[in-house]
Amino acid sequence: TLYEMASATDFRRRVWGLEFSFKPLRMIHVDIPQPSGKMQRKLVWYMVYRVKNTNTHLEPVQKEDGTYTTRKVEQQVRFVPQLVLESHEFKKAYLDRLLPSAIGPIQQREDPNRRLLSSVEIAQEPIPMSTDQVDRSVWGVATWVDVDPRIDFLSIYVQGLTNAYRWVDPPGAYQPRDPPGKGRQFTRKTLQLNFWRPGDTLMEHEQEISFGTPKGKATVYGVDEGVDYDWVYR
Repeated sequence: TLYEMASATDFRRRVWGLEFSFKPLRMIHVDIPQPSGKMQRKLVWYMVYRVKNTNTHLEPVQKEDGTYTTRKVEQQVRFVPQLVLESHEFKKAYLDRLLPSAIGPIQQREDPNRRLLSSVEIAQEPIPMSTDQVDRSVWGVATWVDVDPRIDFLSIYVQGLTNAYRWVDPPGAYQPRDPPGKGRQFTRKTLQLNFWRPGDTLMEHEQEISFGTPKGKATVYGVDEGVDYDWVYR
């Protein structure tokens, strides 16, 4: 939740966060139009997810002694997602692709009665506020193609769930007499979801994919073992 994310944090501006849940990472074969005008059958990796506006956004309030506290505020939030599938072994990254021809088959497979939005569609309207009585969650789907079949350990990074950010000053990036702020990097708070796929390159199937980190191997790639998800800055 946003309150767990905000522990021991000083607020100087309004900060919002959305609730994110997802179904297992899956695969499906779909005919994809090519620039030549022909169709090509491709293996599509996809993840169906839900975004919910729970109205737990925070706003800073200055007290008489000059310190700050926070209060809850309600607002609609526009979710502009960026979902990146990244291989830890091969240092390859795949951005969520817009594949209109894949959404129909995926929706038919997952739930024909529930509309699934692409990353472009879900960003067009603000996420309405939900209450304890009314759930106004919005469902979307991220799709990736041409994923390297050798990948075993991967993470999906989800940006757009919060407007929290952090400035980072890399060691040595700033030198005496440099202009103020030179080398400073802007990073966004990002949800990292870890997956383990101990399969082979010949028979790719979704039953091999598990949510979580590979035992005994995660730390080799800079990820703590046993960590299914984490909040990171990228």
